[in-house]
Parts: sequence; C-alpha cells; structure tokens
Amino acid sequence: MRRVKVSKTFRNFLISYVIILSIPLITAFISYHTSIKIAETKSIESSLLVLNQSKTHLEQRLSEVEKFTRQLARNSYISLIMSEQKPENGGSAYQYVQISKELLNNIQANEFLEDAYLYLNKDDVIIQPNSVYVRINDFYKLYQYKDISSNDWKTDILEPVYHREILPLQKYEKRDKETSVITYLQSIPLTSFDSSFGMIVIPIEQSKINHLFSGISERYGGWGYITNEEGEPLAYIGTDKEFIEGLDIKEDETQTHYYIDDTLIITTQSENGWMYYAGIPKKVLMKEANSIKRIAFMVTALNLLVGLIVSLFLANRHHRPLLTIIGILREESKESNLTYNNEYDFLKGNIASLISNNQSLQSELNEQLPMLREAYIKQLIRGDFHSEQEIKTAALQVNLQIHEKTGYVGIIGVKGYGDMEGDQVYEEINAARMIIKKALTNIEPNILLCYQGRDKIIVIFPPNKDANGMDSIIEMLQEDIGKNYRISLNMFIGDSFNSYLEINRSFNEALQTMEYAELMNLDGIQRFADIEKEGELYEYPIEMELSLSNYLKKGEYSGAKQVLNQIFALNFEEKNLPLDMGYLLIGELKSTLIKSLEPKIVRDQEGLERLRNKVLEIQLRDSYQNVKEDMLYIAKTYCAFVEERQAETDHEVINQITQFLEENYNDSSLTLYVLAEKIGRPENFISHFFKEKTGESIMVYLENLRMQKATELLISTDETIDTISEKVGYNSSHSFRRAFKRVMNMTPNMYRKVNK
Repeated sequence: MRRVKVSKTFRNFLISYVIILSIPLITAFISYHTSIKIAETKSIESSLLVLNQSKTHLEQRLSEVEKFTRQLARNSYISLIMSEQKPENGGSAYQYVQISKELLNNIQANEFLEDAYLYLNKDDVIIQPNSVYVRINDFYKLYQYKDISSNDWKTDILEPVYHREILPLQKYEKRDKETSVITYLQSIPLTSFDSSFGMIVIPIEQSKINHLFSGISERYGGWGYITNEEGEPLAYIGTDKEFIEGLDIKEDETQTHYYIDDTLIITTQSENGWMYYAGIPKKVLMKEANSIKRIAFMVTALNLLVGLIVSLFLANRHHRPLLTIIGILREESKESNLTYNNEYDFLKGNIASLISNNQSLQSELNEQLPMLREAYIKQLIRGDFHSEQEIKTAALQVNLQIHEKTGYVGIIGVKGYGDMEGDQVYEEINAARMIIKKALTNIEPNILLCYQGRDKIIVIFPPNKDANGMDSIIEMLQEDIGKNYRISLNMFIGDSFNSYLEINRSFNEALQTMEYAELMNLDGIQRFADIEKEGELYEYPIEMELSLSNYLKKGEYSGAKQVLNQIFALNFEEKNLPLDMGYLLIGELKSTLIKSLEPKIVRDQEGLERLRNKVLEIQLRDSYQNVKEDMLYIAKTYCAFVEERQAETDHEVINQITQFLEENYNDSSLTLYVLAEKIGRPENFISHFFKEKTGESIMVYLENLRMQKATELLISTDETIDTISEKVGYNSSHSFRRAFKRVMNMTPNMYRKVNK
C-alpha cells in the first residue's frame, strides 16, 4: 500500500489544532481542580481589585492632604507673619483668625483634614479650624498622643524639619475619646532644611482609613492592614496588632498572594513603599467551583469530535499558500537547503528585512549622493585613484557615467572679495558659488563640479568641449551671471588630459595657472599653455609642507609616506632637477623634519636626539632614493614615538577619571561639569573620549560603580535604604530604588534578602 506523503507545514498545522483540542480533554479529567483554580483566581483578582481600589482612594486622599499643605504653606497671612510684616488693619491676632477661617473652609472637602492644625514657632501658637491656642499645653491636653509627653511632642514633632513625613500608627486621645492615628507632618516654608518657621500637623484617625477598606471585611469577611516602607503599621482593618503578629506574613514584594493555613493573603505595594495586606477565608473562594465542574464534562466530548474534523480541513487549507510563498523565497535566495522552524517568523523576517534594507539603502544613497559625487571629484583631482578601472567603478557608485578619457580641468574664481572676512562676506561667496554651479549645469549638464577653498569652483569639462568650446561656455556663464547677478569671474584652465589618471596633472596645471595669474594680476580666461614658463625649479608648495608636518605630529606614518613619495616623484622622477635645486629641496625637507620633531611629544629624548642627528646627516650624494629611504625611516620612527606617547596619555586620562569617580562617587552633586573642571578638559571631550576608550559613557560607569558600592553595603551592613542611598551619592531613596531596580532587576530589599 502506498504511503501518503504529508508535508511538514501541514503536520505543524494539524499538530497545533490537535493540541488546542486536547485542552478540553485534559480539562475533563482535572475539572475539579480547574474549577477551584478558576474560582480562586477570580476571587483573587476581585479581591486584588477591591484592595487596589481602596489603595487608590487612600492615595487620592493623601494627595489631597499634600495639596492642602502646599496651599497652606503659601498662605498670604502666613507669609506676612514669616516676613514680620504687619497689615494695616490689625496685628498677628487678626492674621491668626484669618488663617483659622481658611483652615475651616479647606478641611470640609476631605475628612482626613478634620483634625489638622498649624504650629507657628515664632509665637508658639497653634491654629485650628475656628480655634487659636496661644498656650499650646492647653491644646495638648485636649489632643494628645498617649505615649508621648507634651515636651516630647514639641521637640520631636513640632520643632524638627519634616517634608511630607507620615508617622506610623499611634494611640491618640481626642477630647477624652481614645483612638489611633497616623500623623502627616510638613514644615513651613516648604524649602526648610535646618530649621523651620512652623509645622502643619494632620492626625488621621484609623477609623477613617478603615472606612476606605471596608469592602475587604464587608464583602469577603476578611481583614487587612497597612505598613510603611520600614514595616511599621499604619492601619488595622478588621483585626488588631496581636492577631497580625501571630501570622507568618511574608514581606516579599514579588508575591501578590499566598496562603497561610486556610486564609488567602493578598498584597500590593504603592510607589511610596507602603505595603497593603488583606486576608480572605478560603471557603469564600469555592462557591463557583461546583457549577464549573458539571459543565466541563458536557462540553469536552462535543468539542473533540467537531474539532478533529475542523482541524483536518483548516490544516489542509492554510498550509498550501505558505508552501508556495516559502518556495518562491527559497528559489530567489538561491539557497535550496534553506531550513526554518516557524513559517510565519521565516516569512516575516525575510519580507521585513527586504523592505527595510531596500528603503534604508535608497534613502541613504539619495541623501549622500551629492556629497559622494563631490568627494569622488576631489579624489580625481587629487590623484587618489591608482587605475582607470578603479575610477570607473567609483563613478558608477555615485551614479556618474564617464565614457571618454579626454577633457580639461579648470578653476573658476569669484572676483571682488580678495582677503575680505566676515559672516556676510562668506554668505555672499557661498551664494555666488551656488549661482555659478546652477548656471554651469544649465549650460552643460554633463559638466563635473566641486568647491575649492572659499571662493573657487573646480570644473571638469566634458571631452567634446575643446578650448574654443570652453570659451563659449565661460562667455555664456559670464554674460548670464554678470547681467543677472553682477558677479565677475576668472577662469584658469590646464592642458587637456588623455587619461583619467591625468586629471590630477591637468588640475595642478590649472592651479599653477591661477597662481601665475594672481602674481601677474591677470583677469579673464587664462590657460596653462599661455603662461610664461619658469626655469627648472623644485616643487615643494606650502600645502605639502603643512601636510607632511601635520602627519608627523599626529603620528600618521601612511600619510607622511604618501607626501614624501609625491614630493620625490614630482622633483626627481617627472623632471631632471638641477643639482643645486636638488640641494635646496633636500634642505627644505630637512628643515620641515627638524621643525616637526617636537620634544614635548616624545618621552625618549635620546631617541629623538638620534633622529635629529640622522636628519642633519642627510646629504644628496649617491641618489635621491637613498635620501628618500632615510627620510621615510625617520618619519616611521618618529610616528611610532608619537603613537606610544598618545597611548600612554590616553591611559593616564582614563585612570585619572576613574580614580576621581572612585573617590567621589558618594557626592550627589557630582556632574560631568565637576569632573571636567577637575581633569582640566572640556566636557564634550571627556564624554566622547571615555566612551571611545572604555565602551560605556561616564554616567553609566558612575551608576554601575554606585550600584556596586550599594550591593556591598546591603550585604555587609544592616543600614537602612535611605542611609545607603546617601552614602552612594543619591539625593533621595526613591531615585536610588529606581536606579537599583533598573540595573540589578530587583529592589534593594529583595537583593539584601536573597544575598545576605
């Protein structure tokens, strides 16, 4: 019997559908446990929702309390008292009464503010809504903490500096009525540090907080309690301190629910570090379990039968288009052995990659094409290419078509600016060059252009333009821009080139023509063939000297070697330089070398002195080749000295930066500016230099250093998170916690529990 061949894609589809179908079957066997989990999960989610809603209400109330304190701190009457100014209609008593009235108006919107009062240090006065106490001991007899004396109340609560501080749950007596309160404290003014003008005190009764969490006890018959970030109690809902202490409650921020005996414990945490706990009896969770159990078995059989039929149909229907598309991609990619694990990932990856690469390349090429063309033209005139094939290949890359090997190179100069400086001058020159470039392109579309210097344009004329043809182009150009823009031009043309590799020679001839015309004060169109030829002088322009000197000082031997080879080629290979000119040229080169050998760059002063002596010993005796080899040796040796010194300097700067960070990481005011002032380098230089040498930014290095020190303190000490955050350079524990969790993927408390 012949076996039916089944494709991998069809098999994958069918297996996927069968796996989906197996879920109801498995559910039938574990329906009871499933029903418990479903009911449990639903109840947990519902209870978490109730707990989070209650938490949100509490945070809103506390946010209103904070807003109230900010408004009160900016009260105009309080500001008058702080500044010791007296209003025209009365003294301090009037101001106290006005503040009391405003307190009465503000507390009506939030029951948490019902017992709020304001203490003023200067006059030792307490202001309540509709009441002013000039003897604060009388006030404390009516509103007192059971475990705090009046002196401790004043020294520990009223006089210190607090910023949005909430004291844990304490016993409190309010007009002979015993209750428990948490206390919100805020010093005034808000910017107080060492001392304050007064204190806003807001006792919040536990019963008012419990009212917000009544859903836990009324709906689920459960209980709850709240702690601050230090684990101190803030409120008990439906329970008391003794009951909570008898439970083994975990303080694990990663667990939102777990069981203790037959009670489900659910937890949640707010951004300020407060922990909210709620306990729900397990029997409440099981109400819906039995109904789910009965339904599960009835659905399983029907799903299995219908599902198998539908799976076969869908697997056959969906796998065929995928096979067709994958086959096309494999064929186009010319990889017949291409394999894949997931068809959709394969298609998505290949198609997205093709689209993205195509769009990205097109966009980048279009943006960079003008710059690439100008760079290509400058390479042509500098003679950077070594073969005609290389020139043609590079031309195709910048979308230029070069068919002929003959033509002319010219330099167009904008007249009338000379040595003038200034932003306006540069703007006018740039505008003139853009006008000239556009006009030339309109006259002759195949012309090649690039900028040179501040007021020059290099032009490579197409091969079908002879000297007369170029004259007509220049005349048309001068007439156009002279008439329309009043721009005057000079034109300097080299001899024709008969090879791509001769473009550099034609350009140098145009350059010499320009220099000669400027020397002789000639205007208009000037050709290399027409200028007065000088005698056989050596060629060592200032540009070459500066280039050679810069390469040596930077330690770039390849650049120095190229310049020396070019100098010797121009003077000894391309012409028969007279002996006396040769002596002068060698003397100029020796002078350049001596000036470039800077003692402060090189540590090996003896080696540097040997190089100087070797330069002085150079003489044009046997052949120029020996002289060139000696100079190349000197350049190579000196560049090696410079590279060694640069590497040492870089290492010293990195060590200086890391040492300073090691010594000052605990300074919260440490910034890149402070570091730059210490190192004595610009901020941008330090930032880019450090990242280039180490692979990471200074701020990332500093943060990792602080995290390393923090982990050591978390493991080796029992100090609080606030203390550790200050020791490692953070202004607040909140910022430290966020940074620690971002770097270590866990909170500081969790890290301490795991590793200690």
